[in-house]
Amino acid sequence: MRNENIDFLRGVAVLMVLYAHMQLSRLIKFGWAGVDLFFVLSGFLVTGLLFHEIKKYGSINGKLFLIRRGFKIYPNYYLFLLIAIIFELLIPNEDRFWRKLIYEALFIQNYTELIGLHWHTWSLSVEEQFYFILVFIIFIFSKFKLIGVGKPYFFYFFLGIAIFCLTFRVITTLKYPIYVSDIHTYPTHLRIDSLLFGSLIAYYYSYYEEQVLLFFQKNYKILIAACLFCLSFSVFLPIQNNFMHTFGLTFQYLGNGILLILMVSNQQLSNLIKRITGAKIYAWIAKVGFYSYSIYLWHTFVQHYIIGNINIYITRIFANHLKVGEVFEFILYVFLSIFFGVIMGKLIEIPFLKLREIYFPKRSEAL
Repeated sequence: MRNENIDFLRGVAVLMVLYAHMQLSRLIKFGWAGVDLFFVLSGFLVTGLLFHEIKKYGSINGKLFLIRRGFKIYPNYYLFLLIAIIFELLIPNEDRFWRKLIYEALFIQNYTELIGLHWHTWSLSVEEQFYFILVFIIFIFSKFKLIGVGKPYFFYFFLGIAIFCLTFRVITTLKYPIYVSDIHTYPTHLRIDSLLFGSLIAYYYSYYEEQVLLFFQKNYKILIAACLFCLSFSVFLPIQNNFMHTFGLTFQYLGNGILLILMVSNQQLSNLIKRITGAKIYAWIAKVGFYSYSIYLWHTFVQHYIIGNINIYITRIFANHLKVGEVFEFILYVFLSIFFGVIMGKLIEIPFLKLREIYFPKRSEAL
């Protein structure tokens, strides 16, 4: 059963990304942090499935898990790359196109100087690499009975990885003081701590749910203040800032993690947000969150091939009102990105998920 509050967070994350890639104001730059929210959410949700499996069976079926993730990720993703090939054949405009395509097809574009055909897919490569690493880690932990109540080994593991990632972010920044995205923020070994923090939350939520919920309910106001403090850095500092892409990223996932548990532990925060936004807007953002993967994947297609081609006409129409033209262009971009993402979700993602449930059902359903 889907959780509307988690879908709302997904919706917020993808709307932040849309804003970041065509922002209206030079003063408001925190949209980039939407990816970090996605990382924590992904770590929490995906690892939660594995912990549930361990609690029920004492082990995991890593092969089945990866196949099921593949049905979620690959169909839409490789269609996206196929469309890129078609456009390149019709209108060649990419230097070293085929090399970039190979990197992107193998989900290793975040470790190449070419980045890939589409800069935004670096985060998908981080997540894809994380899934394989996660399955191996959880398999080892479950095999040696290191996961469960009274066994803090997963926390120690996360702490070690968090220190490792932060240390390498600092070392990288000292070696390369001028920010370059594919050096400072794209590599998995610099960002996997965000995903693993979501995994850590899933661990405590799976094995200490009552204690976690009680703690967050009792310390609700303090935790909101801590959340706002951690997330405030991304509001005032751009990712290019040396503090932001080192220690700031640690604060970012800590704040996102607190926000996540506050949203799932009780209804206080979600009810407050609903009163501020209105129930209908809240539900709409949650609906956007339901299609967030598809929207995230296809929004650059809309930006480059649709908005890019009609931009000349927008400029002509609003020649004497540049700001109005920018606002109109932004609204059109957001609307079309969501519309196109929802359409592709309905046509590609959802049908393949239905096929997944037929041919590769969950372990409990397969027995």
